Amino acid sequence: MVWIAAGCIHLLFWVSLRSGWLWPFFTDTAHLYGPGCDFFALYQAGHAALEGKSLYTSVPGQTVVPYAYPFRYLPVAAYFPGGLFTLAPPTVSYALWLGINELCLLHNARLTWRRSGGGSRGAWLCAVWLTFTPLFAHMWQGQFTLLLGSMLFWSVLALEDGQWRRAQAWWIASVLWKPAAVFWLPLWVRDRRFWPGVGLTGALLLANGLYFWCFPRDYALFSLMNLEIASLFVASNIGLSALIHDLTRSGALYAVARQVVTGILLVPALWVTFYPLFRSARQPNRPGQAAETPSDAGAPPVWLLAALWTALFFLVYKEVWEQHLVMLLPFLVLGLWRAPSRLQTALVVLLALPSPFVFYDVPGLAPGVDPQPYFSRAVSLVHHSWRVVPLLVLYGHWLWLAWRCDGARSTL
Repeated sequence: MVWIAAGCIHLLFWVSLRSGWLWPFFTDTAHLYGPGCDFFALYQAGHAALEGKSLYTSVPGQTVVPYAYPFRYLPVAAYFPGGLFTLAPPTVSYALWLGINELCLLHNARLTWRRSGGGSRGAWLCAVWLTFTPLFAHMWQGQFTLLLGSMLFWSVLALEDGQWRRAQAWWIASVLWKPAAVFWLPLWVRDRRFWPGVGLTGALLLANGLYFWCFPRDYALFSLMNLEIASLFVASNIGLSALIHDLTRSGALYAVARQVVTGILLVPALWVTFYPLFRSARQPNRPGQAAETPSDAGAPPVWLLAALWTALFFLVYKEVWEQHLVMLLPFLVLGLWRAPSRLQTALVVLLALPSPFVFYDVPGLAPGVDPQPYFSRAVSLVHHSWRVVPLLVLYGHWLWLAWRCDGARSTL
């Protein structure tokens, strides 16, 4: 029954891409230009790359896609796979991209089923992969975050198998694909494995530095979209930064509040990550005793630290869209798998369900028009709290689990 129910819900995602049944439940599907709008940005950038033009600017009337938002990713993503996708028409490539995402999803479910021992528990865990509703918004836009989350998931499994080089290769590939994965850097520093950072720096310089050297003005555009502290206060932004903006309603106060909150969230994550390393350094091994690694010294398990730092992205980065939640999906599954609890289950269910957006949406707006200015203050606070509050509780829960990992080897 679990497989049948999960399969039907997942099939509904696919049917709704054309029928529109689920479009009213998500901000972006209700108000953006149309299906594939994010994928078409990559496609247009790939076309510009092959023609030797700027990836971050385009001339109206000279695009090859029906619609698209500005390209904001690293140049390497435009050259490959963006350039590869241009071998087929835009809509065909969009369909192919959806197929690739589906294969990644099914592969992740298969890995979860096999490693969790199958049975009813494995079936429920696989159902989480298939029924996570932000996945529909991800499919509709042709987003790229599921592949990012998948590479991070494969990296965790490789780390647990002791395959460090494979894990690091997946991580470097994930950062080149979408820089959000750079939040994992403390994990490699913690285990005194510095070469991934060196390798990543070299890969970023080689893959992207030459482009920005040829198009120096584009670096300013890239930095403005990705690195500036100011964020877009729009209905689509469901991260903590948008809630802080909603509470402060002041540019200066917002900037200070964001920095303070970021520090409050960042310090305990750094503490639980690096404290075992300092503790093992203060406790020299007895004669004849093998040297301890941070993992042997009572450190939190690698999946938990990876989950903690991934969750931190949603709380400190300036702009988080609902479809970005699929990056957290592998760690929601790992949390239910490795540390099941009623709280963990409730949080996963809450994040997997659609937000109540359909009940307070503003009808009649033209495509591309943001409904945020039409929200009342109360509605705006509800809208920007719906995902943030569970994410904060989840982060606190994972932080508490990591804190519990003391000198006794954790069983998580």
